[in-house]
Amino acid sequence: MAEKMIPTTDGKLHVYYSEPPQKGADWIFFLHGYPDSHQTFSYQIEHLKNRYGIIAMDMPGVAESEPPQSRAGYHIENLLPRLNQVMDDIAGNKTPLHLVGHDWGAIILWVFICHPLYAKRVKSYTAISGPHPAMARKNLIDKLSSLEPAKMNEAIRQALMSTYIFFFQTPFVPEFVWRAAPSFVWKNTMRRGGVPSYDPIYELSDHEILAQVIHPINLYRELVQGMPIDLPERIEIPVQVIIPNHDFAISPQIYDNLTDYVSYLTVQSLEANHWVHRERPDAVNRFLDEFLAKHS
Repeated sequence: MAEKMIPTTDGKLHVYYSEPPQKGADWIFFLHGYPDSHQTFSYQIEHLKNRYGIIAMDMPGVAESEPPQSRAGYHIENLLPRLNQVMDDIAGNKTPLHLVGHDWGAIILWVFICHPLYAKRVKSYTAISGPHPAMARKNLIDKLSSLEPAKMNEAIRQALMSTYIFFFQTPFVPEFVWRAAPSFVWKNTMRRGGVPSYDPIYELSDHEILAQVIHPINLYRELVQGMPIDLPERIEIPVQVIIPNHDFAISPQIYDNLTDYVSYLTVQSLEANHWVHRERPDAVNRFLDEFLAKHS
């Protein structure tokens, strides 16, 4: 994989990429979540790089990617043009791509494919362990207001699973916790999320961990305190959603209203936890193979 720093409207982003192995082959753009880096997709990149062009950037403020100049730079709407600039720089400004996101990467790319300016460059989208923020919000509100005990219980369960989001709203405290015990917090988070004990991702140094977890906490602050994300119109891009049935952070029921918004939807469920692409890489790679081939 080659790498380069790409200037964008709000700082440089560190990007790893490989050209398509043959002329006319498609590109795939990978976007990781929190508290990850692009390395979270190592199994998928290795599996696909001999058939597709690959773009895998580190989020703003992760590793060598520069953080935004202000916290507002972490609002999803402000991140979209930066992602588009990366795609333009590597693949060309008229090249359609397949998108693959996990966790926060999935959340951001949901909004990307709903934006009329950017949707036209997307061939397909695979979301792993991450819902559209406004669709998830609507799901919870609808279930709570239904007055049906089963649906209300689902909404309450998801709210309880999301309490960590409100912890991240506190100033300084999340950063202090990470800096006080980076290796302990990192390994505990990976274990809770289902990452197998033999996974090399556990071997990150304290310096590497801190380089990817401090600045992006502001993603959570902008999600709650920034301008709300609007519900999308009908999504006509082919979408695949990979749902781990035992996700410690996101319940499978949060995706219940997808068909209200997505016209061409493929849903894959796996007996796995949040980092399903590292816990069950062969299954996730198979889903990607089939979906990408169908829409290439």
